[in-house]
Amino acid sequence: MRLLSLLILVVSFSVFARVPEELLEFFKREGYVVKKEKDRVILDLPKGKAFKGELFEVIQRGEPLVHPVTKEVLGYEEKDVGTVEVSEPKEKFSVARIIRDEGIKPGDKAKLKVGSVCYVGGEEGFYALSSVVENLKRDEEGCEYIVRELEGGYGVSFKGKPVAFFPYSARVPRGAVFEDYAVEARLVRSLDDLPLSADVCRLFGGSKDYLIVLYSDKLKVYEVLKTDMVEITSYALPTGYPVGVVCYETQEGGVVLVNTVSDGSANSGLYKPVGNALVLVEENIPYIFGIFYEKGRKVLVGQEFGKGATWGEVYTFDVKDGKLVKGDALSLPPDFRIDGASRYDELLVFVDSERRLRVFVGNEEVLSEDGFGVSYTTASIPGVYDYGEGDKYYFYVRPNFAKVFKEILPLVAKNKSSSIFELVGFTKFTEGELWTVIRRKGKVYEAIKLKGRKFEEAIQAIVKDSRGRLFVITGSKGTIPIQNRGEIYRIEISPL
Repeated sequence: MRLLSLLILVVSFSVFARVPEELLEFFKREGYVVKKEKDRVILDLPKGKAFKGELFEVIQRGEPLVHPVTKEVLGYEEKDVGTVEVSEPKEKFSVARIIRDEGIKPGDKAKLKVGSVCYVGGEEGFYALSSVVENLKRDEEGCEYIVRELEGGYGVSFKGKPVAFFPYSARVPRGAVFEDYAVEARLVRSLDDLPLSADVCRLFGGSKDYLIVLYSDKLKVYEVLKTDMVEITSYALPTGYPVGVVCYETQEGGVVLVNTVSDGSANSGLYKPVGNALVLVEENIPYIFGIFYEKGRKVLVGQEFGKGATWGEVYTFDVKDGKLVKGDALSLPPDFRIDGASRYDELLVFVDSERRLRVFVGNEEVLSEDGFGVSYTTASIPGVYDYGEGDKYYFYVRPNFAKVFKEILPLVAKNKSSSIFELVGFTKFTEGELWTVIRRKGKVYEAIKLKGRKFEEAIQAIVKDSRGRLFVITGSKGTIPIQNRGEIYRIEISPL
């Protein structure tokens, strides 16, 4: 019985499962001519079924097509007799201006004339929409209609104005519980150096997203385009061990915080964009920074990090007049560390110094599982022995969150080390895995590995842009078997 239930669920979420049928029907709209008056017609399409400026072809039914043997009526000949443009949608009908008239009369069918359609989103929606829209473009400029995949569904705009939204959940069975999730990944670009950390925000203001990638000696900023990322600027870092980067948007614009360790303690820096460049505006900050999410808003959080790799008090922060302002102290569980932590409202996820994944809902711990943490990001801290490699201390990858239908899924990196753990000064990983945490019946939580794409090297960052698109940044091998390069993947999460 359980096998049958799972089979039904898998079938229900085939290639078109995430794409609402209503979205496909949107481009197949048709109605009838009710009345013709001089240079206009009345269509039986109410407001919401017809929009001002849309074109409809008028089709007139002709002679029946009769099978010569069976005498069955197979259909009717159709003749294109005109084109009309919607001028005034009303509650129960629409008024349309006649553009071309070759014998339009009441009773004729009016069929939406779909012009240019652009699509911005994942592969699943593109292929599903291609089945009903000819010459669908992967673009967002120069089209009358734009279909954009958003966090909760698909939005449609016509001539620059939003006209419809179709949520994913329109076809999700009520009460469905997903047993597994899968990840699909598409390579966006390669990186010439080994990335240590990354983040995304609208750094220079406006609506454009920028990816900030941290390397061992520099920061690089990339503009996030539709299918690529273009390097904008590079900044050489001062001495120290860079171990993480946070991009934070304020009312004054974006800023970048580089988590840095020097002499065994946090010595972080605040950078502000000036033109297309980054300028260091505050340094010697004794905190390691991360991001929490509260009601969809990013909250900047910092934790003290001192001698002997001691993680201390945690505070909220803001940036005003280009300077950090410390806010309230936060009450968080023992063994909390900010580098491998994030929170979405009441859901807190972090990896502690024993490499245990810890999950809390409110004040209640609902899951603890070993085997997480570690990455290519390290700092030399004398007297602290982490993983048996002298004074090398590991910093973790910050989790992120994906919304799949109505579920908020934490995405956590789990990097697998090779038998040859260190090679010419580089830690060696064989695979980077993406894991999430799901809630089964009651209050039973479980950590599961996402099925599908395997990343060949360690995952160094999981980031999300303002459109909700997810990216994974990994290490990679160059021409010699040393991890001295990186790769950026666009990923999509779907249920199985």
